[in-house]
Amino acid sequence: MKRTFRLLSLTLVAPVLALAVGCNSGAGPSAGAPASTGGLSSDETVAIVAGESITLGEIEKEAGGQLIRVRQQRYDALRGTLERVGVTRLLEAEAAERGITVDELRVIEVENKVVTPTDEELRRFYEANAYRSGGQTFESLRQNILNKLERDSVITAEIHLFNQLKTKYGFEVSLPAPRVDLAIDDHPSQGDPNAPITLVEFADFECPFCRRAYPTVQRVMAEYGDKIRHVFVDYPLSDHLRAIPAAIAAYCAGDQDRYWEFAEHMMVMSGDLRDDDLMSRAQELGLNMDDFRACLISGRHDDRINGGLALGVVSGVNSTPTFFINGRLLTGAKTYEIFKMIIDEELAANGG
Repeated sequence: MKRTFRLLSLTLVAPVLALAVGCNSGAGPSAGAPASTGGLSSDETVAIVAGESITLGEIEKEAGGQLIRVRQQRYDALRGTLERVGVTRLLEAEAAERGITVDELRVIEVENKVVTPTDEELRRFYEANAYRSGGQTFESLRQNILNKLERDSVITAEIHLFNQLKTKYGFEVSLPAPRVDLAIDDHPSQGDPNAPITLVEFADFECPFCRRAYPTVQRVMAEYGDKIRHVFVDYPLSDHLRAIPAAIAAYCAGDQDRYWEFAEHMMVMSGDLRDDDLMSRAQELGLNMDDFRACLISGRHDDRINGGLALGVVSGVNSTPTFFINGRLLTGAKTYEIFKMIIDEELAANGG
């Protein structure tokens, strides 16, 4: 069967243009295009009210997270356009060198390298994601799964081609990315604290998109080893009623040096996160149950969770999962390739 080729990943190579797949907090309106401030400095007056001046810096501080999202959207638009223009030029250069058209290059390097998944592979995907099937059978979802896996295969082939061409011809980006300075010392961390890459994840244990992102985060950690540190910040959404109890339970497991094991259990294993479910998980992990029960009702970790929520609000977080890679905002359950592109840029900028 002949596939209709489209450059799927030109919108996926740029991390910020990929679909922001995540759980929405509804915390504030969507940011629009940034308004010009006419080159004003932060200490300049922008209004006088009741005889008192209001400076640009004051309103920027009040705008907080919304302004961060505005700046990120502007960068997203610029970076996405840069990627499209740059990749188009790379394709044209390679096609010219081979004496073929760009469309012919795409067929050779992408379409012809896409393999139709077997029925066994389709079934494995269905079984691994059965919790998201809504009770639908494999047969009813087979075509949807096939379409997704073929699309993923096209995207992977495109990204591989683009990366090869970037290496061959050069693709150096100097467009500065907006960054957010995060106070993360009070949140769980794994990896070398002096690693050149810090990946901060704002997540909610009840959010299905956070669970979807979990394998990608684990792959990132495995691939980059001692070059990356992972910090987890609880950001329980208001409509997820079991998110806060789940976050407390993870911290209580942490009191027994089992935070990451308990967090992984909630991300990977199905369950409703109600009290009995949390207790069952603790028992399965071999925790001291008396200490665990006492911790759950102690309130000792409430401030840490509230602190994570407050940090998220001022940092522009309004959905989960939201990531910051060395302060660079990345929203939603993105692909490994998106994480890799940003991390590699950061490593290159820091000498390795």
